[in-house]
Amino acid sequence: NVNDTMMVLPKLSTGLDVNVRFTGVSDFEYTPECIIFDLLNVPLYHGWLVDPQTPEVVQAVGKLSYNQLVEKIITCKQASDSSLVSEGLVAEQFLESTASQLTYHGLCELTGAVRE
Repeated sequence: NVNDTMMVLPKLSTGLDVNVRFTGVSDFEYTPECIIFDLLNVPLYHGWLVDPQTPEVVQAVGKLSYNQLVEKIITCKQASDSSLVSEGLVAEQFLESTASQLTYHGLCELTGAVRE
């Protein structure tokens, strides 16, 4: 783990590649960059969450990570089934409308999860 962390440290000056899941403030797809947080016992949070009160978005996004969702959108938009195309468009609209990578629901969840 220490050797893996040493490989990640130089990336800290330019930013790390993390892949969020839209289901919870601490839900991430594991990437090598996450190891530094694990090793240092630093919690990692994000506020890019789907609001559970939008069932069509919840269904379109599901438990996918960002990268998986982008792949799903591409696949759905090329499908011949109109319901899949619609689902892909709903997912795409979610990403476009939350391009800041922060949602109101995410902020609310962060206030409960992050310690002072």
